[in-house]
Amino acid sequence: MTKQTVVDWLVSRINRTSYDKVAELIEQARQLEYQQRITDYNMGYNDAKCNHINDAENYINEQKYLNDENTTHI
Repeated sequence: MTKQTVVDWLVSRINRTSYDKVAELIEQARQLEYQQRITDYNMGYNDAKCNHINDAENYINEQKYLNDENTTHI
């Protein structure tokens, strides 16, 4: 038995499959890609709605507040 590359294997599978089935698989792949792009866009949009610019400054201010709160004043 000769070794096959992945591409050779795929071509042999496609050659054994009817054109309608291949076309159906391609359409399913396109739909999956479309749905993935929508999901990725929505995740990016939601992430962009957060105000990451002030995150570092807010963290520092919170740490200062907590340190000041824990300090006993004489």
